[in-house]
Amino acid sequence: MYDISKDSNPEIFNNIEYGLPVPNNSKLQELCLIIPHVLPTLAFPIRFSEFIDKFSNTSFLSLSQPNISNSFKPAMYDISKDSNPEIFNNIEYGLPVPNNSKLQELCLIIPHVLPTLAFPIRFSEFIDKFSNTRYPYYFIFAVLSVGIKRIKTSRTQQDKTLETLYAQKSLELMKLDKSFDPLIIWACCFVVSYSGDINDYQSTDQALNIATRTAKIIRLYQMDINSKTEDIIQKYSKDELEFRRRVWWTYYEAISYIYIFYGNFITFEQRDIVVNLPRNDFKWRYGGDIGECTNSELKLLNHKANFETKSGVPRDYHYFIVNITSLYKNIVSFVTKRWRKDRLNEDQTNLRLVLYINKLQKFKNEIDKVFKEKSPPEIEIYIEHKKTIKLILDTENYLFGYLIKNHYYNTLIYLYQSELIRDFDIKLHPGRVQAAKKQCMNASVEQMNLVEPYIKFVPTNYQESFSILTTVNASSTFTNFFFINDSTIKEKYIGYYERMVSIYNSFQKSSEVISSLNLFIKYIIDVKTKANEQNKKLKHLHKQMKSFSVSESDVDPWIAPKYGSPFHFQCCGEGNFSILDIGGYLEEKVATNNIFNQDNYANAYELVIKSPIIKTSSNKKYINNQLGKTNEYILGFENIPVIKQTVLLESTGSTDSFINFLANVKQESLKVQKEINNASEFKKNIENEKMAQQNTKKIISREPESDCNNQKIKRAKVGKMNVKNLLNDS
Repeated sequence: MYDISKDSNPEIFNNIEYGLPVPNNSKLQELCLIIPHVLPTLAFPIRFSEFIDKFSNTSFLSLSQPNISNSFKPAMYDISKDSNPEIFNNIEYGLPVPNNSKLQELCLIIPHVLPTLAFPIRFSEFIDKFSNTRYPYYFIFAVLSVGIKRIKTSRTQQDKTLETLYAQKSLELMKLDKSFDPLIIWACCFVVSYSGDINDYQSTDQALNIATRTAKIIRLYQMDINSKTEDIIQKYSKDELEFRRRVWWTYYEAISYIYIFYGNFITFEQRDIVVNLPRNDFKWRYGGDIGECTNSELKLLNHKANFETKSGVPRDYHYFIVNITSLYKNIVSFVTKRWRKDRLNEDQTNLRLVLYINKLQKFKNEIDKVFKEKSPPEIEIYIEHKKTIKLILDTENYLFGYLIKNHYYNTLIYLYQSELIRDFDIKLHPGRVQAAKKQCMNASVEQMNLVEPYIKFVPTNYQESFSILTTVNASSTFTNFFFINDSTIKEKYIGYYERMVSIYNSFQKSSEVISSLNLFIKYIIDVKTKANEQNKKLKHLHKQMKSFSVSESDVDPWIAPKYGSPFHFQCCGEGNFSILDIGGYLEEKVATNNIFNQDNYANAYELVIKSPIIKTSSNKKYINNQLGKTNEYILGFENIPVIKQTVLLESTGSTDSFINFLANVKQESLKVQKEINNASEFKKNIENEKMAQQNTKKIISREPESDCNNQKIKRAKVGKMNVKNLLNDS
C-alpha cells in the first residue's frame, strides 16, 4: 500500500497498477527524454518514436500481460478523500482493500447484520481466507460492497462511491470466471444485498442472472435427488456437499424475497427443489478440521462441535428461516393470483385460505416453544464482547427469534389484507372483512412491538436492516386510522404509525431504500385523504359501511395492495390497490373523481424500487396479462419438513373466529342456494305439468275411440310427468 496523499508530488499521478501509482502521460514522456542523459548505456535499445509512444501510454503493460482484459483497468479511487483511509493497506484492481484486522472484524459482524448470507460460513476457514485475502477477489469485493460501511466510523458520498465500485468490479470479475464455483452464487447474494439497499435494480438483475445461470448449470437445486446422489458423493466430500447446500439456501432466500417484494416470476418452483435443509448449524460453523488455527475461542468451540453430543450444543435456527420463507413465498403466490380474472373459484380459494391460516398457526406454535419471550440483550454486551465469537453465540437466539417472528407477522398481514379486496363477482361478507381487519391490526401492532426494542437496544452497526423493509404492510395498515374519528383508537394507532416512521428515519445514513419508505407511506396517506374527502359527501351510505368496520366511525374502505405487494405495478396506484370510494365498494352508482388520476405514485415508487423490467400502463387488460404470466399455484410445501405451530394472537379477531366466519358464510350460501334451486325447480315443474296437461288433451282428441289400449298406454306415459314424480315424492 502506498499512500499517494503523502507523496511530495501527488498531482503527477493519474492511475494505479498493482497497488502502485503511475504518473500521467506528460510526466512519462518527460522521463523518456531524460533517460538518455542520465542512463546513457540503458538507452542503447531505445527507438524513440516507439519507446515514447509505448511508455507514455503504458502499452508495455498490456504487451507483458496479454491475458488481462482491458476491463480490468482500474478506476482511480482517491483514498485520501475516504472517511477512514487508515483502514486500508493494499490496492487490488485499483480498489483499496482493508487491513487484516478490519477484515477479521467484518467476518464477525456479518452473522449479526446479514444472517441469511452467513448460512455457508465455517468460521475458522472463512476468517482465515477472508482476512488474508485468499478468496477470489470477486468474492472479497462482493462482501465489501455490502459490509464495509459496518467497519467504518462514518459514511460519506465518497464511501458510497467505493461501495458501488466494489460491486461493479465483483460483477465484472464473475462474468469472466468460467469455473462455475458455488462461491460465485454466494458472492452474487452479497451483491444483491448491496444493490437492494440502494435501489440499484440493474446490479441486482446482473447478480441474479449470474447466480441463476451457475445454479442451473451445476444443478445445485437438485443436489439431493437419489438417482444422482452416488455421483455427487464420489465427486465431493461431505463438507463440500454441506457447503453447496447452504449456498443454495442462501440463494433461495435472495430470490424468494426478490419475488415477494418486486412481484417478478418465480425462478425455481418449490416442487423442483430437492435439497436437504440446513441442519446441525453449530457443528457446521465450528466443527471439522481447523488446521493450525490459533484463535483460542475457535479451538474450544471446535472441540465442542466435534465431540459434544447434539443435546449439548445450541439448537438449529437456519432451517426455521428457510421454512418461514417458503411459506411466505407460497402465500404471496396465492395472494398475487387471488383476485385476477382467471383465479380459482370461491370454494377453492376459501380452502386455500384456511390451509394457509392453519399453516401459520402451526408455525407460530412451534416458534413460541423455541423462542421464549425475552428482553433484547443489554447494549453493554455488544461493547464488552465486540469482535468475538461469544457475542454471536450470546445474541443469536434473540436475533433469529426476532427475524422469524417478524417474517411471521408480515406473512399474516399479507394473507389477511387479501380479504379486504372488493370483487363484484363475489358476495362480500361483512363479518369476514371485520375479522380480517382485526387480524391486520393485531399483527401490525405485534410487528411494531417486535421491531422497536430491536432498534432501541441493538447498536446501529449490528442491526439487520432487511426486516425493517418488510414492515411496509404494517405501516399501510396504520394509515387507515387517520380517517377514523374515534379518538380512543385513532390516537393509539397513529402513535404506532409515528413510531414506525421514526424507525425508518433512523436508517437514513445506512439504507437508502428504508428511508425512502416514508415517501411511499405519505403517498398512501395522500390517496386515502382524497378518497376520504369524496366519501364525506356520501353520508347516506355510511350506515351501510358500519357492518364492515372496527369502529362506529370506520366508514372508509381500507387501503390494501390488491396483488400482495404494493410494488407490483410501477405506473399507477390504481392497478395496485383496492377500491377506496364507498360508492364503488357498495356497488352504488355514484359519480366520483378518480383519486388515482395524476397522483404521485410513480415518484414514490421510483424511490423504493427502480425496476426496468416491470413497465405497465393503467390499462386493465395489460395488468391482467401481466398477472397471467405468473406461475400457477404452489402447494409443494411437503418437500420441506412440516413447520410446527403457533399460539393464537391475543385479540378479539382470532383465527378461529375467522375460520368460523368462513364456515358460517358457506352454510348460509348453501342454504340460500338450496332455496333458490328449490324455487327454480318448483317453477319449472309447474310449467312442465301445464304442458303435460295440454299435450294430454291433444292426444285424446286425436285418438280413435276404438283404440282403447293405445289410449291407456299413452295416458300412462303422460301420467308419469307430474310434480310429485319430478320432485321424487312418489
